[in-house]
Amino acid sequence: MDEYIVSTNKTILKAYMLLNGDKQEDLAKHLGLSDSAMSAKMNNWRGRQFTGDEIKRIAERYNLSDKAIQGIFAPSNTPYVGRGRPKRANTNT
Repeated sequence: MDEYIVSTNKTILKAYMLLNGDKQEDLAKHLGLSDSAMSAKMNNWRGRQFTGDEIKRIAERYNLSDKAIQGIFAPSNTPYVGRGRPKRANTNT
């Protein structure tokens, strides 16, 4: 069974951070992440993504509705199979 990447819409997340007076470093500290780990997760670098617990803590920090959470953390249709880049869906069918 394939695992799917949860794509982070960093533009929307950054907007909520800005509205609440947070910088990326502030949210990283709240989540217990290093600045580099936070950046990797914000950019979905090499399959890095926020855990369910981190998403819950972000939602609580910014008082996000379910719809807002779905707008920020949307499941992708791209399967992820481990290290390196996620594999692309085959569009040549």
